[in-house]
Amino acid sequence: MHRINFDEILYAQGLRDYVLLHFDSSKIPDNEGTNGYSLPTKSFVRIHKSYIVAISKVEQIHKDYIVVNNTIIPIGEYYREDFLRQILNS
Repeated sequence: MHRINFDEILYAQGLRDYVLLHFDSSKIPDNEGTNGYSLPTKSFVRIHKSYIVAISKVEQIHKDYIVVNNTIIPIGEYYREDFLRQILNS
């Protein structure tokens, strides 16, 4: 069991049977998925079917991807418009 501070999460990566939470220097697998908690919608946004990112941690925005902690994360076409709207309003 881990105590998680939402402010420390960079992004959540959905994998086959679990979610991998990424932090500055570590990763924590969550076998429960996101059913056990919900990320605050004002701070996090889904950008791809497999990724939810912390808006404040986005370093760069490109047409098809963003950069968080020097990691390239794809932006899904279906999620692009909502992502851009939310990031511009934050």
